[in-house]
Amino acid sequence: MIIMSASTMRNNSSYIQLRNNLIKQFEGEFSWVYTDHRGYPTIGWGCNIQGDGNLRRSVYDQLGIPSTVDGDALRLALDAAIASYSTPNQTAENNPLKTQLDSILSAHAPALLAAGFTIQPTFDLTQTQIAAVFNGGTGSREDALDLWLDNINIDINQSAALFSLVWNNYIRSNGTGSPSLQGALARGDRAEAWYEIRYNMPDGNLGRHFAEAQVFGLYSDPSSVSATEAQQVLSMYLAHKDSIFSSGYDVRSTYSNANAYLNNANFVSGITGQESADTIGQILKP
Repeated sequence: MIIMSASTMRNNSSYIQLRNNLIKQFEGEFSWVYTDHRGYPTIGWGCNIQGDGNLRRSVYDQLGIPSTVDGDALRLALDAAIASYSTPNQTAENNPLKTQLDSILSAHAPALLAAGFTIQPTFDLTQTQIAAVFNGGTGSREDALDLWLDNINIDINQSAALFSLVWNNYIRSNGTGSPSLQGALARGDRAEAWYEIRYNMPDGNLGRHFAEAQVFGLYSDPSSVSATEAQQVLSMYLAHKDSIFSSGYDVRSTYSNANAYLNNANFVSGITGQESADTIGQILKP
């Protein structure tokens, strides 16, 4: 198992593949702009282009909109439309926001063409462009994870799972968030950190968190568990067994949702051996 700092991890190709596959499966892939359940205009792999100006500008770059004064009017018009939109769960390809942004592009295209610029006619991205926007937006998130970890070294699977928490703002840009998870990692208690991800995130997205915990791993190496790690797992189980079994989280629907992420062929190619989420009984079995 390769252990390294978060600042070094971000340049590791195996980590990048796993991180990207993980976020792609959790968020889905949308070539068109849509609004998520909170009403945020989003595109690609869950890229919130209302709340993140860097992601939004990266999308504009991919659409061919010049970043010089020639593109200012178009960028400002798109900014205004995106900033003012808040209707949630509009995911159809012909949704009203998409139609509005397409109209803005169409209205500005002739002037830009006359100035020698060719822009895409609609607010859509190719798969290559989606990856470019996402990769361009990971830097600030990796910085947040680095700050939050505060020099704690982690392995590739741990880092990918934690990045997913950063992407959904459980770990924040100022280095705060999920203090119980942070404390477990600082103590070197992988089992307690696993419990926090799987059972103690503050929302109802259980399938995602079970999948994140499966990727994070209860053991650093299940084929060679140290005495210290075994003791940590036992202590975690004894401390939380009542809440685990009273929570009602370990049910068929949770595993079904988790496995829908983990079973995807594109995802599994990045994490061999993590094709399904283990039940609490399976994962504790000697």
